[in-house]
Amino acid sequence: MQTLLKRQQQKKTYATPFVSVVCPTWNRRAFLPYLLYIFQYQDYPADKRELIILDDSEQSNEDLIAMMVDPAVGNVRYVHSPERLDLGKKRNMLNEMASGEYILCFDDDDYYPPTKISTQVAAMQHNNALFSGSDTIYIWYSHLDKIYRTHAFGERHALNGTFGYHRNFLKNHRYEDTATPRGRAGVSEQFHRADTADRSARRNFVYLPQR
Repeated sequence: MQTLLKRQQQKKTYATPFVSVVCPTWNRRAFLPYLLYIFQYQDYPADKRELIILDDSEQSNEDLIAMMVDPAVGNVRYVHSPERLDLGKKRNMLNEMASGEYILCFDDDDYYPPTKISTQVAAMQHNNALFSGSDTIYIWYSHLDKIYRTHAFGERHALNGTFGYHRNFLKNHRYEDTATPRGRAGVSEQFHRADTADRSARRNFVYLPQR
């Protein structure tokens, strides 16, 4: 009985702040339906989240977005840029467009479980963290029907597609506007590059506590 009471006392209910999910894309029309599906089936309250897609493909994909998104919900924003942009610039623009207290980065070709937003935001709240990111991912090779786990790149690194950060984190951190996927580097106290190349075998999250 004492153990049960202790566990109940340890349980903490966290607020559900507004969350912005940001995703840059380019010439990935075939991936966008999956991205929308993954976002729409998140278990985080629909009125407490938004998805912002910044697309600098040659042709706009707004027709596809309009066909798949219910305008009555209004939590998906698609922005097309006729100008080709460096990835770092796109990520900075997405951060500027985001209105959420928390911002989560999605990649257009990654799978995220329905609990992705709720789990990551709750973990950051529990750890009083400004930043979080996973230091490993799993990759499924369809032609081999096998799943592989990525390896370590270095300490205090995380993959951009797993990033989650509080708005206050952006006061002192931004991407290099000219950064491209070719210039990959990890994130420590700042994120300079557009992506990270961490491939750690650990499954932990990296947290930078609020100061």
